[in-house]
Amino acid sequence: MLKSIKIFNFQSHKHTEMKLSPGINALAGNSDCGKSAVLRSLCWGILNTPSGDAYISDWAKTQKGSIKKGATCRVDIETDEGKQVSRVRGEGFNGYLLFLSGAEQSDQSFEAIRSDVPEQVTETLRLGTVNIQRQLDGPFLLSSTPGEVARYINTLVNLTKIDDYQSAVASKIRVLGINKKNIEDAVADAKKQVEALSWVDEAEKKVKQVAELESEFRRLTGFVRDTAEQLKAFYAQQEDAARMTKILDKINPILEKLPDMLTQERAIEKTIKELKQSSTSHREACIIIARYPKALDSSLESLAGLKETKDSLVNKIANIEREFLGHSTSLHNIPKNLDEIESRLNGLTRIHSIVQKSKETIDKLSAECFDYARYTQLAKDSEIQFNQFREELKTMVCPVCGHVGCEDL
Repeated sequence: MLKSIKIFNFQSHKHTEMKLSPGINALAGNSDCGKSAVLRSLCWGILNTPSGDAYISDWAKTQKGSIKKGATCRVDIETDEGKQVSRVRGEGFNGYLLFLSGAEQSDQSFEAIRSDVPEQVTETLRLGTVNIQRQLDGPFLLSSTPGEVARYINTLVNLTKIDDYQSAVASKIRVLGINKKNIEDAVADAKKQVEALSWVDEAEKKVKQVAELESEFRRLTGFVRDTAEQLKAFYAQQEDAARMTKILDKINPILEKLPDMLTQERAIEKTIKELKQSSTSHREACIIIARYPKALDSSLESLAGLKETKDSLVNKIANIEREFLGHSTSLHNIPKNLDEIESRLNGLTRIHSIVQKSKETIDKLSAECFDYARYTQLAKDSEIQFNQFREELKTMVCPVCGHVGCEDL
């Protein structure tokens, strides 16, 4: 059951609120005072009709016919269960608002699409076309034809679904019959076209034969071209072979001698390496031997000088020892003058240091004499080896130039 209706900017109603009583409610008034507008507002909220925007009040429109900014055409329908459905047409929204919890904020919103009513709205209001009787409509079902009454009753008991299914099946059968006829016609046309193209199989065989002949022709053409090129290359190779034969006739004698020449070359290279090594060691020995006489002469001269120095030092030491013995006797005999004794002791100390240095010098001279004797023996041995090597070189033949002996050594 409906509890209240609120109308805003719908036809002659700028802001109208009506509270309905349980049972039957009647609207009374003069003509053209808005009674039918209330019924139309209920139809707009319940059935989403009428469509368009002619029902919007003029004071909610601009001069161009559009809704003013901030204005809305609205119908609020409240049920006795505390639920509310609002049909709204505003500047940015055209649809339904559903209030299920009684709060100010809507629980759901739906866009209005054509004359369809959202299923949630229909379930909330539980009202439809059967619940609305317009002013000029005939008595309910009494003015309808038997067929219309039967369809309405079928709608109440959901028998219309059988009609819908039967009509859908009949429509499908008609579509399938049409498709079958079109397919049969297409098959007939295809058979005629196949019969008209019976020559295609024979033509296909001939085309394959032509393709095979063309392929064979290309193969033979390529074979002829390759054969001509091979013949040309063969003749050119024959000419090259003739020229190479002449060259080989000249080269073969040289090639036959080549192994012996290589063997001789390796032997010559080995001999040259040995000669280089012998020559290098010989030159080094010659340089050493050439330096020995000068070193020996300088060593002999230095030894002679050292010998003279040694002899003089030995004489001096003997004299010093004699003087020391004399001074020692004098010191024992004349221990009177302490200053003189002290000075003589100092002199003896100096003489002792001189004696020590003389002994060190004598030791160095002895070592140098030993080294001189050793070097002299080495020089004699080197001279003997050098003479032997020189005698051997005089009888050797150079493998490079063929010269016998070496006069430069």
